[in-house]
Amino acid sequence: MLPRPHRQDLLLAAVLFGWAELEVWLGHLDGAPAVNTVAAALVTVPLAWRRSSPLVVGIVCAGGIALKTALGAPNEGLAINLGLLVAAYSIGRHRPPRPAGVVVAAMVVLAWLSLLGLPAADQSFSNYPFIAVWLGGPAVAGAVLRTQLERTARLAAEAARVELRRDQHAHEAVAAERGRIARELHDTVAHAVSVMVLQAGAVRSRLPGHLVAERDALDSTADTGRRAIAELHRLLGVLRDDGGVPDTEPQPTLALLDRLLDEARQAGLQVDLRVEGDRRPLDPAVEVTAYRILQEALTNVRKHAHARSVAVRLGYQPDRLCLQVRDDGDGFPTTTPAGTGGWGLVGMRERVEVYGGTLLAGRPDGGRGWAVDATLCLVGDNR
Repeated sequence: MLPRPHRQDLLLAAVLFGWAELEVWLGHLDGAPAVNTVAAALVTVPLAWRRSSPLVVGIVCAGGIALKTALGAPNEGLAINLGLLVAAYSIGRHRPPRPAGVVVAAMVVLAWLSLLGLPAADQSFSNYPFIAVWLGGPAVAGAVLRTQLERTARLAAEAARVELRRDQHAHEAVAAERGRIARELHDTVAHAVSVMVLQAGAVRSRLPGHLVAERDALDSTADTGRRAIAELHRLLGVLRDDGGVPDTEPQPTLALLDRLLDEARQAGLQVDLRVEGDRRPLDPAVEVTAYRILQEALTNVRKHAHARSVAVRLGYQPDRLCLQVRDDGDGFPTTTPAGTGGWGLVGMRERVEVYGGTLLAGRPDGGRGWAVDATLCLVGDNR
């Protein structure tokens, strides 16, 4: 299919040609109908290429007028005159000033020459400046519009470059702040936990052998501290941006949901997935957020719920994405109630709030297990 602008030009050329032919056969033009028909075709049909070859179109149109006058048909008619105006405008609009000015001047000269074919009674000196303004005016208007559009495009490109530089500076600032936070965490929290682990080991080594429960408690404390240090170092690796080897693994999306469900199945869970609505790609940030929420919810099921099955639901709506994870286990651990503890739920709630959504977690009414219902808004400014 032809591009839309080309289709519009074809339609314009066809309308003006049909109009000119109607004037010819209604007898509104002087001279032989065959001459007027050929001249009308020369002035109107080339307008179909007025964007791609405006200089050639302008010369052909002006030549058609000169030929028409030379063959004894000086009266151009309204449709042919409009065709000349469109040709002159197209030259100024779609070509640089220097070649456009040369061709418009050539069109004016050809039009002036056509005046020589007029009867002496119709000769007038005022016709010459009128033709120059009549053809030059549309060309100047087209050139002005072209200049304004080019200026707008340059400003838009410059604005895009400024925004890109701003985003780069913001990224650099965020990276610097993350590095600073990582250093502070390493120097304070990691050091403090390391000291706690060492002190627990020192106390254990001094306990008498018969204090088995106390020794086990200190062993557990030391193991917990070492795991905390390992996890903290992992988080610091995420925060730190020190020019090391970047993490090239792509961010997860809902396209990887089957892999996440397979992990739950390998843990012994029966997993049922239900998708409602037309599944479609979403904004990458929304995809990552939805994946992380489902990942955290399924992790909680595996670690805490003692469930046999879990149902996962994705609801694609025009303006929102609904997520639900529901298991048949014992519910959330009493040591980390849904409203106050459980860093996993806190993280999920924070992720949901970024997108203006909601998060509900608790026992289903009249049912066993635990349900996590999250909604993410897909449109609008949620900040």
